[in-house]
Amino acid sequence: MKLNENIDSQGMWFDLPDQMQELADTYNAYPYYSGAFKWSAPGYMRAAAYLYGWQAPAVKRARILELGCASGGNSIPTAYLYPEAEIIGVDISAQQIKAGQALIDRAGLHNIELRLACISEINEQWGKFDYIIAHGLWSWIPQAMQTHVMRVVAENLKEDGLAYVSFNTYPGWKGAEVLRDAMRWHSRHLSDPVDRVSRAREMLPFFARHLCRRNPQRQLLQSLVHRVPSGDDQAYYLAHEYLELYNKPTYVADFATQAQRHGLLHLGDVNPATDHVGTYDLDIGLLSMLAASSDRNEQLQYLDFAVGRSFRQSLLIPQGTHSRRFLPDWQRLAELQFAGWFEFNTQADEGQQCYNTLHGESLICQQAGMALLLDCLHQAWPKTVSGTDLKRLAQRHGYDGQSLLESLYMDWPVELARSYDDLPACLQDTYSGLVPGVVDVIVDRWHHETPIGDFNAWHQSTAGEFNAQQLRLLQDMDERASTHLMAGGERCGQEEKALQQLRAQLRKYAMYI
Repeated sequence: MKLNENIDSQGMWFDLPDQMQELADTYNAYPYYSGAFKWSAPGYMRAAAYLYGWQAPAVKRARILELGCASGGNSIPTAYLYPEAEIIGVDISAQQIKAGQALIDRAGLHNIELRLACISEINEQWGKFDYIIAHGLWSWIPQAMQTHVMRVVAENLKEDGLAYVSFNTYPGWKGAEVLRDAMRWHSRHLSDPVDRVSRAREMLPFFARHLCRRNPQRQLLQSLVHRVPSGDDQAYYLAHEYLELYNKPTYVADFATQAQRHGLLHLGDVNPATDHVGTYDLDIGLLSMLAASSDRNEQLQYLDFAVGRSFRQSLLIPQGTHSRRFLPDWQRLAELQFAGWFEFNTQADEGQQCYNTLHGESLICQQAGMALLLDCLHQAWPKTVSGTDLKRLAQRHGYDGQSLLESLYMDWPVELARSYDDLPACLQDTYSGLVPGVVDVIVDRWHHETPIGDFNAWHQSTAGEFNAQQLRLLQDMDERASTHLMAGGERCGQEEKALQQLRAQLRKYAMYI
């Protein structure tokens, strides 16, 4: 069945433009595994924008629009974490919208709605939004639809609102285009999306083992092949990242220019540290070239050329009467809330201060005094410590608090919030228990195979794997919490031990507070 043969939730016929039909067919055949992406979380967006000097609306009661929402894996966590917010998700894949909306209905969420619609249909009747999010969309739609994305941001974003648009960017994506072109060419005679993915995979061993040694791109292409996920459960990634009809990377300077044509200002990346020259080992000549340009977007373009950047997560605001450049003010870090899981690695080489991060990295702490901040954050995890308190901690021990705070932000994977009031209720002092919605999503995926990943209190995707016993314990914990009972009770010793282990695992990944 074609998408334009369906009827949307309002009972209106939904006519999809012909140029988008192939995209819809692909996403119906290979639903994108939809998960929380912390950089696009409104709370994180607001904290980053504050560093640029932009006061975005509080998230607690915000009105949020996500373009290209898939099954809602990035929006549904926001609905759970901020029950007074209003969220609307939009996508052209009927199968994905149906799966996500079914979870929403089963969970009884009333502050979120997923709509089957094309971006071109969004108009002033949809109202104004505090936040507009387009993650993993821009590079995969035709230019006409990109224009509609900019139009929607320009027309439907409030005066003090904030938009997020991620995209593949040059020059870093130049090499990946060779791999994409080869896979598309190899599968060019096939029309069925499943057959095309199977055929395209045949090019991966070709690039991995059979490239000529004289090929100047050999090392780059082989490294790219190793980054392509394997396994049938990852076929959706290959289908959309490499085989889509559209995947057109954009230079950041061109993206900023296009935004300006629609009356929008490009603030920079949602992770301002990646736009900071001090993050990279750059020679004095390049630094002089960057300093010689008075245009911020020109500076970012030179930087991207220097570091070979392949992906951007840009923040946009209404241009209005603003004429000044918005540059990150690192002094404002003290006014933010920080969180982080940093476990001291007792197995590290003697004399090294090594810390394990939540996602399996092992980082060496080389800066004097940094261990004070890392240990403080780890002890508080998953709750926060203010930037002011971190600075004071450093200063009490004779260190430069501002310098350490900046290094913490630049070099370590920390979580951020604009203020204590901006935190979801589960991260505030009085809360204890499971993060709202965690069990709903896990159980729904188990029983209904909904393509939505787990999430935690910091809007992160988690890598949790739960067996049947753990699923039963999770449901029991959730039921007892809802009836205000203690989580213990009549249990055998083995079951109680399993419960304690599960609780510890959930607490580590900020799924249990």
